[in-house]
Amino acid sequence: MTESGPGDGRFVLTLSRDALCCTAVIHAGSADSVPTDLMIRAALEEQRVDPRMLVDGAIEELLDRARAEPDAEHSAVIARGTEPVHGVDAGFTLAPELRSRFDEIKRRNDCLREAAERGEISDTPPAPDDPGDAIDFRAVSAFVIVRNGDVIGSIREATDGADGMGVNGQVIPAKKGKSSPVKIGGGIEVRAGRAVASHDGVLTHRIDLVEISPTLEIRGDVGYETGNIDFPGDVAVNGGVKDHFVVKGDGKITIHKLVEASNITGGPGGVVFRQGMAGRGIGRLDLAGDLDAGYLDGVGGVIRGDLRVLREIKECTLRVEGRVDSPDCTIQGGRIESAGPVTLGVIGGPGGVSTEICIGRLEHYEDLADRAERLAHNLALECEKTRTEFESLKQSHNLTASQAERLTELQYVQISHDELTRKINDSCREMLDMIDRSPPTMLIAMRAIYKGTRIQLRNAVLSIREMVQGPIELRIATDGAISCKVRNEPRPVGEIALIEDTGERTDPVIRLKSIISKAA
Repeated sequence: MTESGPGDGRFVLTLSRDALCCTAVIHAGSADSVPTDLMIRAALEEQRVDPRMLVDGAIEELLDRARAEPDAEHSAVIARGTEPVHGVDAGFTLAPELRSRFDEIKRRNDCLREAAERGEISDTPPAPDDPGDAIDFRAVSAFVIVRNGDVIGSIREATDGADGMGVNGQVIPAKKGKSSPVKIGGGIEVRAGRAVASHDGVLTHRIDLVEISPTLEIRGDVGYETGNIDFPGDVAVNGGVKDHFVVKGDGKITIHKLVEASNITGGPGGVVFRQGMAGRGIGRLDLAGDLDAGYLDGVGGVIRGDLRVLREIKECTLRVEGRVDSPDCTIQGGRIESAGPVTLGVIGGPGGVSTEICIGRLEHYEDLADRAERLAHNLALECEKTRTEFESLKQSHNLTASQAERLTELQYVQISHDELTRKINDSCREMLDMIDRSPPTMLIAMRAIYKGTRIQLRNAVLSIREMVQGPIELRIATDGAISCKVRNEPRPVGEIALIEDTGERTDPVIRLKSIISKAA
């Protein structure tokens, strides 16, 4: 504190250490000892108090009180400075709904850890101290997924603040706000003070970073620690997938270790099982793209792209809408349906394992052929009925007016029937052209085919009689003729296989050609 005043000590001025306040104290005395306004102002000038900082009317009010009660001490703040307004630190505030999601994940992980310590992990272990609030560790994911355009949070820029001024007129500098410790990483755009997702992905929020990755990378297994996965981009699993868990990704899915009896749903980006999948008869695939796998065992499902397996396909039931290109792979048991050509290493096994390969089944064209046959058959009946009536009237010598009118009407009906027949035949030819442009219906076994193997080429069904060493090529032509090569030499297919069904009655190619020929 600093004090000053006239020599007789009738009053004292006190300045605060921060120079923001000047207080005048008038000591108790007599009426004659009360200082004057000029005395106080002179003391203020001596202390270099800026007149601009004086509080309006404060000196007068203080003197009035002192004159009214001279035997008492009186004080008042007679000058006041301006405090500096310090700058606001920059910062990032997570959106409330995302904060709630991270809190939920923390609670989930705490419950999982405690349940694991008690050895009570199941599909829905009870939460600690709250038996009525169970958590399904499969259904509740351990990740926060955001979509393009989602608001991630608000961003506060650092401010400079405003300087203050002491009672002596000196500037009191404001402290500038600090920069934010949180880095705004990839996948986030800043728009008008808001952090907005620039693409779909998984959100990371730490004390020093917020970012969105388009790829969900899982360091370990997909299991209770992660929950089921449903991600709008690429998924990379460095471990495997545990029983009964679900992995769904709209992009490419790569799983490095064993996929157990789980459900995998993939987008057009394709799926890769570096090790393989042991489905135990309950594992399911629903893939919009290709599948590359080390092996498949007890797996069912649909692959809408190509299938490539390195080592073994065992007891699987799969529909492949592309081709099967696995020249080193052994397939034993189960059934594979493929729209395109199939190349395998070994089919079946020494024990006569029942193995079915179905290639090029034209189910869509079978339905269309059914409709075309019904239309052609019904039209043929109508044509015959019309022709019979027309010939009967034509042979009459004396036609009545109504009969003559009917005869003319029948002529127009016959023209209409001919036009419908032409349209049906044109449609059949178009379908045959489309079938002809389809991938070849062909099976290649590089090393061997064993007895017990049943092969369907379009609608023709063959059963292998005995083991045949490869390479073996079986192919069905557009006209339904089956060709066979064993070790690159043509062989009658009947030498290696029993033809159970030639497919003549059900093959859409043969049926469509029959419709055209009957109408000729």
